[in-house]
Amino acid sequence: MSLQPDDPGCREALVQAVGHQAPFAAADLAALDALTVVHARDLAALEACTGLRRLTVLASDVPSFDFCEELTKLTHLQVLASRVASFNGIAFCTALEHIDLLFTSISEAGDLMGVSTFARGMLVGNPWTEPRSERASR
Repeated sequence: MSLQPDDPGCREALVQAVGHQAPFAAADLAALDALTVVHARDLAALEACTGLRRLTVLASDVPSFDFCEELTKLTHLQVLASRVASFNGIAFCTALEHIDLLFTSISEAGDLMGVSTFARGMLVGNPWTEPRSERASR
């Protein structure tokens, strides 16, 4: 099976990592250990990168991280200067230890709190929603 990502940001990241133009063999994608994706709008193609341990998403505008359900080896996730609507798939990253969210659009940390292996991270410049307990006390 081969993959030819539609998203230009994902495609370029995979070209750089694999070393040739698309289409990409499933075995090549599964063997990737680290990946940096820039200017992406759809990260769904990354679900084939099942061996990823480190993922950096930079200057992107993505609807969700649902593709992460397949990334069970991911230990470090960095999302920098990106708009993200949902981190729903993060809870499936059972090896995830380190998360850096720097200047993203994430306002709810609920999806991140479902990660039991989450040990450390940097959460800077995100428009966090005020906790209900603080709103109620006003």
